[in-house]
Amino acid sequence: MKDKEIRKMTKIPGKKEMTKEIEKRKLTPKQELFCKLYASDREFFGNGVQSYIEAYNIDMSKKGQYSVAKIGAYENLTKPYLLGRINELMDIMVNDIVVDKELAFTIMQKGNLSAKVQAIREYNLLKARIKQAQVPQTNPIIIILKNDGPVFPTGTVEGEFREGGKDEQKTD
Repeated sequence: MKDKEIRKMTKIPGKKEMTKEIEKRKLTPKQELFCKLYASDREFFGNGVQSYIEAYNIDMSKKGQYSVAKIGAYENLTKPYLLGRINELMDIMVNDIVVDKELAFTIMQKGNLSAKVQAIREYNLLKARIKQAQVPQTNPIIIILKNDGPVFPTGTVEGEFREGGKDEQKTD
């Protein structure tokens, strides 16, 4: 199945469709703030409900407002023009410079040594300082188990087997 057919079936807009939709629609200030909060590198990153609560000034002291925020976040995150804007913002915020800085921070930190080791490995791979070892592929050894013990192929002539120290011809 081709990419365009899959998009039509799942209703996932492509980059061109998103760009056209964004250009067609003007985002409200609240929608723009929602997109910025959702795509930011701060406390709201990737959290639609919290981004919605903040952008739309939802009063959480009132009963049922969290449900309102959940529904609003879902609706916003299913609108192609808002998703397109979020993708634009993510492209600005997540780039090589930011990733390199985050990687450097992880390498320099002292708290999470597991993350530090993984970051060093990733750095070494990115800089091609260490090459991945290629393990040569070997032929597997086949062992056929019988009731009276294992049978090993001799590998000299097709159909020859050695069983318990004796060479026998395989019979079908």
